[in-house]
Amino acid sequence: MIQESYAGPSNLAAYSGKQVRENLRELVSPLISRCGAAGPAAVCIGSAGISFGDAREQLRQMLKGLCPEADVQVLGDMEISLLANSADGSGILLISGTGSICLGRTKKGDTFRAGGWGHIASDDGSGYWIGLQAIRHTLRAADGMWPKALLYSRVLEEMGCQDSGSLVTFLSSPACTKARVAHLCEAVEACCLQGDPAAKEILAAAAGELFALVHAVAERMGFEPGSELPVFLGGSVLTRCRPLREAFERMMDAQFNARLKNIERPAAWGAARAAAEALQEDVLWTNYF
Repeated sequence: MIQESYAGPSNLAAYSGKQVRENLRELVSPLISRCGAAGPAAVCIGSAGISFGDAREQLRQMLKGLCPEADVQVLGDMEISLLANSADGSGILLISGTGSICLGRTKKGDTFRAGGWGHIASDDGSGYWIGLQAIRHTLRAADGMWPKALLYSRVLEEMGCQDSGSLVTFLSSPACTKARVAHLCEAVEACCLQGDPAAKEILAAAAGELFALVHAVAERMGFEPGSELPVFLGGSVLTRCRPLREAFERMMDAQFNARLKNIERPAAWGAARAAAEALQEDVLWTNYF
């Protein structure tokens, strides 16, 4: 590692082209200065949002403007995370935090994706999804469709509400952010560990949704049932929520000879690896894995 640099986001699906261009300039400028007059020979960026429209090409052109002599690659943030953590760059990466997404990559570099389309219609098995199911359960319990047990009380408490009416009002307020809903995952886990049936059901369902993402990607990659499957796991839900993780592992073991491993290395290392491999600088990674 020679130098690190930090700047704002590069997701063109969420930020304007002008803002992203300025962020890239701020990010790359100090690194360019370390490369001398010729500039860098290779640049790779991993960014969210490149699946939408022509975002990948826009980012590539922005970087090319900053580094005209460089070999420029634009990859997804999930792909560089796989490159950072898999010795041969292949495998499946499953993330479940506030949102969820699964990405598979072959040794040839072909990628396959499932999930990650946003919290309104996707992100199944994520912290937000779990929190939303807890809220739905609370409202159903208020309607007499479930007992008003431990989870019901905890959701109202966590949201600072007295009853279902104030909860519905809170859901429409600016204070009800994605992060606030996702934070309910911790309350669901606590209730599950205390034996609450609804909490158990929600976490089991979340594990099933995450397993479905992996299964969809594995099937498209050509993995057969029972075959050895390398899966890298990340995100607070998968790495910290023990009941969900255990349920997920049971599902994986029943279907595949799964090798599950938490991601250990930052995604930025994967971008550096991709840039080095573009220059055929494999020697840089000899002792990395």
